[in-house]
Amino acid sequence: QLSKEQTKQTIIFMHHPPFRTAIEYMDQNGLANANQFAEIVTRHEQIRLILCGHVHRPICSAVKGVSAIAAPGTAHQISLELRTGERVKRIMEPPALYLHLLEGGQRISHLSYIGDYGINSPFATGYLTETK
Repeated sequence: QLSKEQTKQTIIFMHHPPFRTAIEYMDQNGLANANQFAEIVTRHEQIRLILCGHVHRPICSAVKGVSAIAAPGTAHQISLELRTGERVKRIMEPPALYLHLLEGGQRISHLSYIGDYGINSPFATGYLTETK
């Protein structure tokens, strides 16, 4: 499919992250054939972004120079445990999601927490100045 649409900006959506997360348990259960996937990415310059899930943590990385982002969980997160030999744990950090905007060749990604975190209050007068 990628070979047929070589000029069309492309986002790849997948379940397992195609990169190392440094969370040992998740990496042991990562994407099978990640090296072959990376070779596909190398051959297709139209790939602008790779989005995945599985790890329930917001993680940004890259595959062959292409940004790759793992989505946070909308319920629980997996604890950020970077030590080897540690058991994976669930943690009730705020649920979140990413909102992605792709315009031309530019991508903007916002991490947005789900929930009520109080009133949106404006900055004090004069705190931010408008420039034209």
